[in-house]
Amino acid sequence: MKVALSCDHLLARDHQTEVLEMFLSLYEDAEIYTLAHRERAILGPIEMRKIHSTFLSNIVTSVADFHKYQYVVPNAAKNLFIPCKVDLIINISRGLSHGIRKCKNTKQITYLYDEGAFINSKKTLREKFFSPFVKNWSKKCLQQIDYLWVSSEALKASLLKIVPHKEIFVLPPFFKIDDFNIFPKNMFPYDYCTINAEPINIKQAQMIVEMLQEFSLKYVFVGEDTHLQALKNSANEKYFCGGQKCAGELAPILAGARAHIDYQKVGFPLYSLKTQSTGRPIIACQQQQNFVTGPAVQYIQHLTNLRPALAELNKTYLTIDGQKMRANALKYHPAKFRGEVQRVVQTFKGL
Repeated sequence: MKVALSCDHLLARDHQTEVLEMFLSLYEDAEIYTLAHRERAILGPIEMRKIHSTFLSNIVTSVADFHKYQYVVPNAAKNLFIPCKVDLIINISRGLSHGIRKCKNTKQITYLYDEGAFINSKKTLREKFFSPFVKNWSKKCLQQIDYLWVSSEALKASLLKIVPHKEIFVLPPFFKIDDFNIFPKNMFPYDYCTINAEPINIKQAQMIVEMLQEFSLKYVFVGEDTHLQALKNSANEKYFCGGQKCAGELAPILAGARAHIDYQKVGFPLYSLKTQSTGRPIIACQQQQNFVTGPAVQYIQHLTNLRPALAELNKTYLTIDGQKMRANALKYHPAKFRGEVQRVVQTFKGL
């Protein structure tokens, strides 16, 4: 059986590229089809494969650029054709690449990681104008999928409103849990909290910092933080971890935190789960309850509820059972994800 892989874009390394690499490890001869590719942007096994892309590769150089030119994606997807010699397409989509043109007899499995193509908060006037058109095109393209996985129950519920008669299966993502282990407690003073920088704005970031200072706690922002530049300019750079850090750098930062604060409402809460894997407490928004559970997890509806959560944390952070915290994160071990993929793909062999 000849297998091809497809995805929205290959412009920067993120968690979606880890998912793609998982599939690459299973299908060593599979070529990659993508809407936009920046050469040498992603080091590792991805760049070692043959990559087919569209004219967007000559226009965009970043994910932000890709969002700006999203209005031409339906045309780009139509002009990128996965040949009929391919028996099965395994597609990792963020809302667009499941529409890449294929042969009628070629089967397609789509893993809808999220709808990242449609949750970009800063839209230009052109993006706002064309967004409904692109969304409708994306919805129609769901019909060409033979087997549909989604990453969460929430995403499944959303899609069932669009394609109520389609069978949809939930397969939570994975992360490299073995890279985030429990450290000895005597290594850290636990005098700071880590904060996911990506889902919050400058006003929210300042509010969190001020509340932490009330409890004499330091802070370290993790994740992409360029949108918090004003706060970075007024604070010490050491309080910002920044961008995509390797596990060797990130793991001890998360493991040494009194707790991790995470207000990510949409998608897979990667930083919360990586912190849980190191055995540390979590203060998260309620939307993470589908993924982040177990002892020493506090959910807050609004950031204004952070103060009482910090007060509760101060009573318990030294007595946390790290192994019990880590137990929840084990649900997202790569082996579990890989096993499910292999089981489903096996059903397509010989078709």
